Amino acid sequence: MHNLLGAMWPRGRLPLCSVGLLLILGCGGGKGTVTGKVTYQGKALPGGFITFVRDAGGSYSQKIEKDGTYRVPGVPTGPAKISVRALEPPRHPEGMIPPSEIAKMGKGGVKPPTPTETYVRIPEKYGDAEKSGLTLDVKSGTQTFDIPLK
Repeated sequence: MHNLLGAMWPRGRLPLCSVGLLLILGCGGGKGTVTGKVTYQGKALPGGFITFVRDAGGSYSQKIEKDGTYRVPGVPTGPAKISVRALEPPRHPEGMIPPSEIAKMGKGGVKPPTPTETYVRIPEKYGDAEKSGLTLDVKSGTQTFDIPLK
């Protein structure tokens, strides 16, 4: 059998072909899906966005659901830094106003923006992947990564 392979694959060529095939198939690479739950001070973060930022380039972002859960598919494997941004409160031309005041304004004929009852203010550092301190070594397949913010 060895002689047959030797005749078909000249000495030294089989290993090179194998390496080329592995490169084409993406050996050592791949993508993963990261799921989990974001909490702040022990309670689910009821909305916002989570972003995985790769040192090699590219960012992968998804919405955080009302129950704090998230699912980010297609993140390349390897180290990633993470940012978390909460939903923004409703804005008014004169600045941010509390939901209780927005509800009162609705009676004057001008319909204000719907209050975001789910807004939770989190520390600004979490909105910057370089400052958040949140990292993950993304693996191929699906992995769970819960994020308890303080």
